[in-house]
Amino acid sequence: METKVILDTGVIFDFFVDGDYADNIEKLLKEKRAVLSAITLFELFNGVTNKKHIEDRKNFVSLCDVYSLTADIALQASNLYTSLKKSGKTIQNEDILIAATAIYYNLPILTDNQKHFSLVKNIKLISN
Repeated sequence: METKVILDTGVIFDFFVDGDYADNIEKLLKEKRAVLSAITLFELFNGVTNKKHIEDRKNFVSLCDVYSLTADIALQASNLYTSLKKSGKTIQNEDILIAATAIYYNLPILTDNQKHFSLVKNIKLISN
């Protein structure tokens, strides 16, 4: 079986508008290789009130594995944050938590945000 892939929030939004990542994500969904961090779940639903958008997102999430935020992942994220801060680089806490999830499970991230995620050592990034 091929490796599962963590989907970053930006590529999921791209999928909903049939953008550049849509084909790649559709393939991952069909192969049951799509993974979401619980943090991505938070980002997907944060502030959404439109019933159709909520339903679309629920349907999408039902096709993915969702990995919870664990104590080990939170500690990994805090180490990443500290390391980035020491080097004078910062990225959003949500991205740090998603990156920590990828590192913990040793999975690549499909992202349209190469700039931020490339600052984190020891993760594999997939772009289109």
